[in-house]
Amino acid sequence: MPEGGRPLLVLGLGNPILSDDAVGFHVLRHARRLCAERSLDEGVAFSERCIGGLDLLFEIEGCDGLIVVDAFHSRSGDPGRVRTLTSAEMGPAELAGVQDHWLNLPGALALGRRLGSHVPTSIAAVVIDVGENCLVFGEELSPPVAAAVPTAAAAVLDLIQEFRTGSHCLPEQRTKEITE
Repeated sequence: MPEGGRPLLVLGLGNPILSDDAVGFHVLRHARRLCAERSLDEGVAFSERCIGGLDLLFEIEGCDGLIVVDAFHSRSGDPGRVRTLTSAEMGPAELAGVQDHWLNLPGALALGRRLGSHVPTSIAAVVIDVGENCLVFGEELSPPVAAAVPTAAAAVLDLIQEFRTGSHCLPEQRTKEITE
């Protein structure tokens, strides 16, 4: 690992004042504790951010691997459902407007590659389905989303171990729904 380098970044995304939208932070903190307890945290950086767009590019630059932990908002979703996704399943690169916040993660990665930046080549996400509660001001998670935090944290640990052993392969599509 180069000095100051981050071969694997676990990035928790969300908004801490929009109830279930903050689930990425809660999962990240739980996963960080589990990693430390099991001595799996060497070479792994953990970061909580309330960002999007170009700021994502600045955050992930220099990493070889990336695990994103975030809420997945869908009106028809099942709050508390946990899934892992590969980069191929995260959707196309998009720039939906002139504001840099509208650049999605695949778009930030594509832009970074075009600019010659060192961006992650191994990418996965752990997403937790949330309902309309992610649009409500509050600092507490709803009961079904809070109950999913340990399951999602365990999924993050599984991905960390996959990255370490080299068994995490990209463009394979392998959405995995995780149940307790």
